[in-house]
Amino acid sequence: MVLIALGAVCICQYMFSALPEKAKIRLNLKECVARALKISPEIESEESKLGIAKAQYQETLSLKYLSNIELTNISTIAPAVNLAKNDLLDLGTRNDWTRVGLFNKFELKFIQPIYTFGRIRNSIEAARFGVEAQEKSISQKQNEITFRIIKLYYARLLAEELLGVVEEAKKIVNKAVSTLEEMLTDLNSSSVSETDLFRMRLFSYEIEKLYRDVVKEKTLTLSSLKLMLDYGDDVSFDVSDEFLEPEVYQILNLRDYKEMMIKCRPEIARLNAAVAAQNALKKVSQSLYYPQIFISGGTSLAFAPIRDDIKNPFLSDPWNYTRLGVVLGISLPLNFPQIKARIRKQEYSVEKIEAQKSATLNLFFLEVEKAYRNLINSKKDMEDNKKALRMSREWLTTEQITFDLDASNTKDLAEAVKEYIRVKTEYYSSIYQYNIAVAELKLVTGIVD
Repeated sequence: MVLIALGAVCICQYMFSALPEKAKIRLNLKECVARALKISPEIESEESKLGIAKAQYQETLSLKYLSNIELTNISTIAPAVNLAKNDLLDLGTRNDWTRVGLFNKFELKFIQPIYTFGRIRNSIEAARFGVEAQEKSISQKQNEITFRIIKLYYARLLAEELLGVVEEAKKIVNKAVSTLEEMLTDLNSSSVSETDLFRMRLFSYEIEKLYRDVVKEKTLTLSSLKLMLDYGDDVSFDVSDEFLEPEVYQILNLRDYKEMMIKCRPEIARLNAAVAAQNALKKVSQSLYYPQIFISGGTSLAFAPIRDDIKNPFLSDPWNYTRLGVVLGISLPLNFPQIKARIRKQEYSVEKIEAQKSATLNLFFLEVEKAYRNLINSKKDMEDNKKALRMSREWLTTEQITFDLDASNTKDLAEAVKEYIRVKTEYYSSIYQYNIAVAELKLVTGIVD
């Protein structure tokens, strides 16, 4: 039996040693953001939309040269016909379907705009602003994803710090439990009772529950970050930073942030591009009131060898001919009521986007002020919590010394430990909130790093 057990152990060790080792990856915040932006399907979707907008722009740009060019080739069979003594007016001439041959017709037509009173130019402008608007949509999505990564990254560091707080509390409580157990087993010690031990053990159970909650939060946060970065189960991923530190950031005044928001926020730039595009489309519609000057031309060639070729220039022969020509043309649509309605529709579209821009600006001003006030408060909370943590640590140290001298003072020690956990948790949470407040202010002003 012993040999069998040893054999099983050896087999298990061999199987586990044969498993491929997971690749270990550690990334800092900038590296996490860079990877998320690189592999994000949301950005890929926005880039596809940008590709469509650029293709539309190229299509519109091609209207400047040969806006319409068409090549046609037709092949079929044709009946034979022979002119009797070259008599073109012989009424008895008939198609001879007993003899057929090849008929081929080749046509090339083109239209080259000369002057369109701004129709093509403004169409190109509208398409260009469409590309610009979509580029700003990509910037907006990049900012949103960056903010999400920042929140997850700092949440991961916060969970690690809170885990350290709980582990520190566990050591203190476990040491107190061991001390009480030793004193209760000592028959000469009468300064402690079973009640003191029960009270401390119950408190240790609370610490264990808190520990499990923090471990769960740490695991979920890391899994979320790993999912955002598209790492599979074959990768052992974690952040490279070990400690949660407040971000070094110089806070400006509120007016500066509002000015930056107007200049830098992608949503504002996208709305500006949309207004410009609609104005360009309105000018396209207005150009329909004016004639369009163009050159039209082409060539047409038809031949049916089995039929006699009529050389008389006064007679038209659809079976054998060669034509080539270029003309100067003018076109003017006369559906003026429809043109007027189209222009009015474009004007309403411009007014609609302008109203959206005004409402959006007001909303963004409130967002900037809210984020600014939140950052100011978060910084103050962090500073106050740092002072409170210093006092809480002094209190805990005092109670530990008192407990060492009088182990029956379990209630005060438990209270000191609870307060220490609470204050230190609030301190690290305030650092997290401060860092997120900085990131949020950058997001709402459009200056995300």
